[in-house]
Amino acid sequence: MLLSHTENILGEWWELQQKVKESKKTIGGTLRIAVFPTCLRYIMRDFLPIYLRNNEASELIVEEALTETVNEWVLGHQVEAGIVVAPLSHPRLRGYPLYIEKFGIVVSPGHPWYSLAEVQASELCRFPLIIPTLNRGYYRDFVMSTMAQHNVQLEPHLVVHNYEVTMVLACSGFGAALAPLVSFVQFKKLYKQCKFIRISPPLERKLMWVEREDRKRSPACEAFFFALVEFLQNNPSLTPLINLQDISE
Repeated sequence: MLLSHTENILGEWWELQQKVKESKKTIGGTLRIAVFPTCLRYIMRDFLPIYLRNNEASELIVEEALTETVNEWVLGHQVEAGIVVAPLSHPRLRGYPLYIEKFGIVVSPGHPWYSLAEVQASELCRFPLIIPTLNRGYYRDFVMSTMAQHNVQLEPHLVVHNYEVTMVLACSGFGAALAPLVSFVQFKKLYKQCKFIRISPPLERKLMWVEREDRKRSPACEAFFFALVEFLQNNPSLTPLINLQDISE
């Protein structure tokens, strides 16, 4: 009961702060959000410059965090909204699916898979893989649980904590790297001989926007949300799950 009342007080205090700040600005206001790592590194780095050029009066604070932490911050009013990996895990959170993040295998010329356009999930155990963040819960629950459904036991060759490092190693001939397509699109500009091979059945996860169910979006948050949805529609490495018509109705 105390927690519930405290959250309500914090919410009212936040709204009062917003009104005061917005009264001093012509547009926008202050927005603080938390974003899942791959979204921040591979989506936000292209989106944020565009957004900030069009919203110069907005004060924007972006935090990087994993799904559980983002949800906690949204619930506790530390941030107004966030981007997390689905599914939605709390009844007081409202979510909007944004896009599907697809994973595949990155290889260099000379690797046995290089001539393939697609590799079966059941074949992933044939060659050692370079795998990032194996020791983190979200990765273990996502990749390993999906592979277990196909009776596949992956054989890690190297375990690192950064997608760029896994792809550098793969393109240097140290093996095949497991990585999301959205990261490879950025990386391909530097290593043009590298190749991204799809996995069948697809290895993918859904990212979504989250906010408190009992909280109305500030003008800055509303502008950010609409701009992000529009940006996702034009990203060829993603599968958008929402469009402007959906959120305008």
